Amino acid sequence: MTSIPEPPPSSAGASGVTPSLETGLAALKQGDYSAAIAHLEGICEIELHEPSLLRAQMGLVVAYERIGKAEKAIALCQTLSKSEKSQVKQWATRTLTDLQARFSQKKSVPTQLLQPSNPTVFQSSPAPNSSEAAVNPTGFVPLDNLPPASEAAASPTGFVPIDNLPVKPRQSVPKAVPPPPPPPSRRSTKPPALPNQEAQPSVGEGSKGEKEQGGVGESEPLSTPQPQIQNYQPSWRNAGRAQNWKPLRAPKQWRLWLLQGATVFLMLVVIRAVVHFAMSSINDILVKLPFMSPVQAFYYDQTQSILMILLALLILSPWLLDGLLELFYGQKPLSVKTLESHSPEAAKMLKRVCWKKKWPLPTLKVLPINAPVALSYGNLPRTARIVVSQGLLDQLADDEIAAIYAGELGHIANWDLALMSVAVLVVQIPYLIYWQAADWEERGQRLIQSPFLSSVFGGTMAVISSLAYGIFWVFRWPAFWLSRQRLYYSDRVATQTTGNPNGLTRALLKIAIGIANDVGKQRSTSYFLEGFDLLIPVGCRQAITLGSCYPLTPIEPLLEWDRSNPYRQWLTINNAHPPLGDRLNILALCARFWKLETELDLLLPEPAAKKSKKKPVSPAIQNSPLKTQDLLRQGAPYFGVLIGLIFGAVFWLIGWVGVQMRIPEISWVLRDHQWLLTGFVLTGFCLGTVMRINSFFPDIKPANLSNESSLPALLANPAALPVDSQPIRLEGKLLGRKGIGNWLGQDLILQTSAGFVKLHYLSKFGPIGNLWPHSPRPSDFVNKQVIATGWFRRGATPWLDLETLSTTAGQTSHSGHPIWSTILAGVAALWGAYLISRGGL
Repeated sequence: MTSIPEPPPSSAGASGVTPSLETGLAALKQGDYSAAIAHLEGICEIELHEPSLLRAQMGLVVAYERIGKAEKAIALCQTLSKSEKSQVKQWATRTLTDLQARFSQKKSVPTQLLQPSNPTVFQSSPAPNSSEAAVNPTGFVPLDNLPPASEAAASPTGFVPIDNLPVKPRQSVPKAVPPPPPPPSRRSTKPPALPNQEAQPSVGEGSKGEKEQGGVGESEPLSTPQPQIQNYQPSWRNAGRAQNWKPLRAPKQWRLWLLQGATVFLMLVVIRAVVHFAMSSINDILVKLPFMSPVQAFYYDQTQSILMILLALLILSPWLLDGLLELFYGQKPLSVKTLESHSPEAAKMLKRVCWKKKWPLPTLKVLPINAPVALSYGNLPRTARIVVSQGLLDQLADDEIAAIYAGELGHIANWDLALMSVAVLVVQIPYLIYWQAADWEERGQRLIQSPFLSSVFGGTMAVISSLAYGIFWVFRWPAFWLSRQRLYYSDRVATQTTGNPNGLTRALLKIAIGIANDVGKQRSTSYFLEGFDLLIPVGCRQAITLGSCYPLTPIEPLLEWDRSNPYRQWLTINNAHPPLGDRLNILALCARFWKLETELDLLLPEPAAKKSKKKPVSPAIQNSPLKTQDLLRQGAPYFGVLIGLIFGAVFWLIGWVGVQMRIPEISWVLRDHQWLLTGFVLTGFCLGTVMRINSFFPDIKPANLSNESSLPALLANPAALPVDSQPIRLEGKLLGRKGIGNWLGQDLILQTSAGFVKLHYLSKFGPIGNLWPHSPRPSDFVNKQVIATGWFRRGATPWLDLETLSTTAGQTSHSGHPIWSTILAGVAALWGAYLISRGGL
């Protein structure tokens, strides 16, 4: 993959003036702070020479302080205090201390709530001593003592001395009670706090979309205390990007092509099996009904028809998905001019890459939703569409938007776009039936007056909706493998195209945070996020917990499981997205390859001996190593099935030998091998389930119950497996869909003071029991304060297997995970024993 040169930066600042460092500093000395800010902010957006950039940022700190925008000055100093330049760090630290001391008394504003609205200004700069503090009541000087840029360039370090800049000595002031955060602005270095985090420290100003809609924190705060890490202040490092970068090693494209071929085969097998089962069941019912006859066409093989339908979907996918997104989600065209107003870099990058590839510019679309998402679909580069949400344009910075667009171009370049478009169209058929049946049932209950008719109609819609949702999940499975692997390829294309692995890292994390924000605001998972989960960059389920925990605890420990658990790839087999920490770790490796500072501290120290082939291991894994018996317990039912298959194969071989040697006493085994094979598989599944059940569902006692304060530690354990059950009691608000759209418990989320946790509910009689009318069911408690007890599991998606879900009013819904596992194992054992004993008789 060849390196694509970086587009030249814009020559104008955000204000429209042509920025000049000397003009800005001159305006600052003359007291024209508006002009100074306009020029200096423009320099910070386009300047690549570090000494000039630092001088501009120093000037901005002074200018912000002079016009009363202390929050911006403080926020800029907070980042500058992390600079690698010792002079810059000292200046920023002294200045920050002074500003915090004076303005916390004056305005009582917590400094962790304050950040600049322009992320590109958020980089690094310098600070003063006290020689002139008595003269200037503000404690600042207008950079009169700074030498010009020519002297700065002559400095051996590339920076000017700054010790002669005075700063007012810190005063002793009483601590003030912080007021609510200031209203949000358009750009944010950190997305806003989640709904359950009212008055929670936040590091950035909110997005433009949230300002227009009154913010995200609409739901009432929880009464439980915030288990926040002490002194933790979330912030973005805003690590830099490469300017002239070497090409990354190109991935092996043949693997992606091979994977697409396997996906086509699996899709055909699964769809054919579902269609055959549905048609056979319908004919079996028709045969038993009086005056009815089976449909003869349902007895024919439908493989050819299915292939023809899939081919038609492939050809029509761009227009079918256009209509679907416009009809149900309000998709609209997005002009290049509008994109340029949000991200000039993204617009330039699209034009440059398409010109280089000799592609027409993809059709750009926008969805009017607050969750920051992006997707692409089509069948050829000329019919490709790239769709982003308004939330993504509002909540991400210029370079981050460009990185996301580059990733979507990667799907076009890798030719995985067409097959994923077909896969999404296939799953939309049952998903729309599920969604619309739930919607019709809700409308019907308001219109039908007869209780009997209302009950019959509601039950019918519930069965249709739940069956359609089950088919939706079955149709998703064949595309999971491709959906996961293609994101690694698109991340590589985005990184190589923009030279900005840190920008893509921030973009992916902000998408996760924004999705969690949207779930909290909507109080349920939107139908779009679930229905189009296969196409968006970050999975909805993986974003819920990670995004909600970001304001409360450092992000790196939460990503450690994704990055270093050796079984993480196996445990994502039921997920449409790879572990996010694994993707971010690869981006950090790209940053290290280009000698860049990494946005996150994910990388392990390099081995002391360069020639050592032993890979470094996470200290957390070393302290709590994974044991083989843990993996065996985790997969015991599946290993039992495998052992059953082996026994079946052995008996088939015995029967074959009996036939060849004409021994009737054992030759019958070959005749009944299918029944014996099924019996052994069921028996193996039973034995594996029984072996795992005690460790999977340990007794819940008051002595061993954890609470939400232990969630950060449970999430951060990289050696955890789902079988490592932790009994836990959580309090919070239940989020999710209402009515029959949630009869299977598919959208149950607990909003706790420590973040969001996915809940799994199961009737004592399994999935069929979920359909049986009973009360109360978990969906009846949506938007209520609840207490959940169960078993916390750390996997690719953290979740809680419910035992009980209770409201403060005393209502309780009981889940039956252990009982159902026992019933299932018993039925499998009895059925398997019957088949083995009777054979084909």
